[in-house]
Amino acid sequence: MLRVAALGALSMVAAGAAWPTGENDAPAVFAGYLAPVNVADASHGRTCLFFDVAATRPDTLLVFSRGLGTSPVAVAPQGNCPPPGKAWKQRAALRFARPFVFTRLAVQLEPSVLRSGAAVQGDVVALNSRGQAAIAPVSIAGVPESVPLTAAKWFFGLLAPALLTAAIGFAAARAKQWKDERDMLASFLQLEDEKIGQAGDELKAVLHAEHMEKPGQLAYEILAKHEILGALPRRPRKKIVSSCRNGHLTVLVNELRMWMPALAEKLD
Repeated sequence: MLRVAALGALSMVAAGAAWPTGENDAPAVFAGYLAPVNVADASHGRTCLFFDVAATRPDTLLVFSRGLGTSPVAVAPQGNCPPPGKAWKQRAALRFARPFVFTRLAVQLEPSVLRSGAAVQGDVVALNSRGQAAIAPVSIAGVPESVPLTAAKWFFGLLAPALLTAAIGFAAARAKQWKDERDMLASFLQLEDEKIGQAGDELKAVLHAEHMEKPGQLAYEILAKHEILGALPRRPRKKIVSSCRNGHLTVLVNELRMWMPALAEKLD
C-alpha cells in the first residue's frame, strides 16, 4: 500500500522558508494534515491529500499540484474528498481578502501516481498575482508506515514548525503595531498642546458638573472632537471608550493620567 509521506515545509523558489517581511518573500503559508490513505483499488477509489493554505497579504492565489500527474485541486472546507464534478480544478483560483486566513484544500492523487509502486516527489504550488510562488513538497512513498508514525512525522515535520512560525510572525507584527502606536502618541503630545488643553478644560467642566445627564457620552464626544482618542494606542483607547459608554469616569481619569498626564492635570 502506498502512503503519502509528508506535505513538506514551506519554501520559496530557490530560497529558504521565512516569515514574509517584504515584496520578495513568500506569498503564502501552508499547514494541514494527512487523512487516512485508501489505495487498495486505485482505479475505483479516490485518494485525497488535505492541506491548508493562506495568503500572507490580500491577494488572489492560483493553487495547483506539480509532478503528480494531472492530480486536480478542490476546496474542501469539511475535510472530506469532494465528489467528482466542477469543484475539481487543475488550477484553483482563491481570493484572500485578509492575510493568514486559512482555506482547506484537497489534492486528488491521480491513480497512476499511486499504482506506480515507486517513490514519487511532487509539489503543491501557490502562485500570487505578481508571479511569486510558495511551494510545499509532497512525497509519496511505496513503504507502508503505521498511522501513529505518519502522524508524528507530519506533526514534527510540518505542523509544529508552521505553527511556531505563525506565532513568531504574529508576535512580531503586534510588537511593531504597539511601537507605532506609542510613537504616534509621543508625536501628538509634542505637537498638539492646544488640543490637549482645550480637551482638558472641557472635560473638567463635565466631570465637576452636578446632575449632568450622560456625562460619559459628553466625555467621549470631547475626546473624539479634539482627536485624543485617535492618538491613543488601541488598548487604552478601548478602555476609555468602554468607561465612557458605561459611565465609569474614574477609569477614564486613571487612563488619562497614565497616557496623557498633561490633559489629566487640568481635571483636578
